[in-house]
Amino acid sequence: MKIVQLYLRVLAMIIDALIWSFLFISSVLIYRILYHPIGTPWMDSDFQHFETNLYLWPLLFFLLFIIYYILLDSILGGTIGKKLLRITVVNNKFKKMSIMISLSRTLIFFVLAIFWLDFLPLLFDKTRGRCLHDILTRTYVISAAVSKF
Repeated sequence: MKIVQLYLRVLAMIIDALIWSFLFISSVLIYRILYHPIGTPWMDSDFQHFETNLYLWPLLFFLLFIIYYILLDSILGGTIGKKLLRITVVNNKFKKMSIMISLSRTLIFFVLAIFWLDFLPLLFDKTRGRCLHDILTRTYVISAAVSKF
């Protein structure tokens, strides 16, 4: 088993962030085209649409993030960014993660990333190369060349 170095994980995360940001921006543009044809204002004079959208966009962004990571990590063994860099996520038996493990891993990562706590284990044990969400969900990010599935 070869655990992947942090720089590859960060690079995969940047690639993935670009992809799901593109998905988010595309969905905003589709909304704009469908519900506000060209030439109409984005919001009513009383700001009713703007206020509704103010709450919907972060929710949509969060849902795209969660769905992207959960489905790709559990079904394909990794996101598009991970696949491009030839790395994969496995459970503690070095098999594909279930959707439930992928869900908990993604939600834990999301919460820990908000508070910048996910990389704390790396400060104390650089040889392991596992982030806190990996430790809590008993998963590993390894080179795809040594993956057993």
